[in-house]
Amino acid sequence: MSYQAPEYWKEIYEQTSDAKAVCYPEWPLSYNQMLHQQQLEGLVQFMSEENISLNNKHILEIGPGSGFWTQFFLQHPIATYTGIELTETATKNLQNKFPQHHFICSDVSAIKEHELSSEGYDFIFAAMVFLHITDDEKWFKAIHTLQKVLKPGGCIVVLDAVYQHQVFGWQRKQTAGKEFDHTMHNKIRRMQDWNDLFATHAFQTLKPRPAFNLTQMCYDFRTYLTYLIFGKCFYAIHRRLLTNRSEEWGRRYGKLIWRIDRWMTRTLKCGFSGKWMIWVRKEKLG
Repeated sequence: MSYQAPEYWKEIYEQTSDAKAVCYPEWPLSYNQMLHQQQLEGLVQFMSEENISLNNKHILEIGPGSGFWTQFFLQHPIATYTGIELTETATKNLQNKFPQHHFICSDVSAIKEHELSSEGYDFIFAAMVFLHITDDEKWFKAIHTLQKVLKPGGCIVVLDAVYQHQVFGWQRKQTAGKEFDHTMHNKIRRMQDWNDLFATHAFQTLKPRPAFNLTQMCYDFRTYLTYLIFGKCFYAIHRRLLTNRSEEWGRRYGKLIWRIDRWMTRTLKCGFSGKWMIWVRKEKLG
């Protein structure tokens, strides 16, 4: 059967709503929490580099899930926060956790402009969400809607599974194109495909940043040899070191691998896995 997002995520959120729900369920919670902290560090770093402030901003988050990013945004003096969540269970959990803010239970690819703020948003954010919209037509619709509700001067920030070079082996079944396996719940898209959606005079594309390498699945490689070393051999060991392990092991191993990954990401500028992408709306859409 092909992947059906509402049913897939409904089942997950009925079992758990912590970091495991949106990362790796079979790995220790402590390791999954480390992955969130790694992503947060990357976001803070590039926001600092691009002089992006959240102060007095109207925030729209796509797929807040466990509420990790919601909590981060609410630590700043923002103007308003709105979250769009696919499942009713997760939406209720978020609304109970953050009662002073607004959550909409909807598919972002089906939501209409009039269901969102008529004043628009300054900062639209989605972390590891769009890879789970495997239907390209729905992906197009979601992005186009978000472009329309973004204010001039505002930015869309996305962390997602994208590749700039080549994808080898069985992971070709996860890439957009004729080889894609429709039973997969995620789709790895080319960076160029993303940029093509923003290739208008109204948007400026900023330089993407590598988000992680060894801490999560590797798939973006320049050569087949690099894929064999990191995509196959290392990841096979990595997965076995984490599956059904203790929380203490998850903390210790996570601390070590994050340190290595930080060096690869910042010093070597490697990007074997997900990327941070950002687009700024310069003017009104035609």
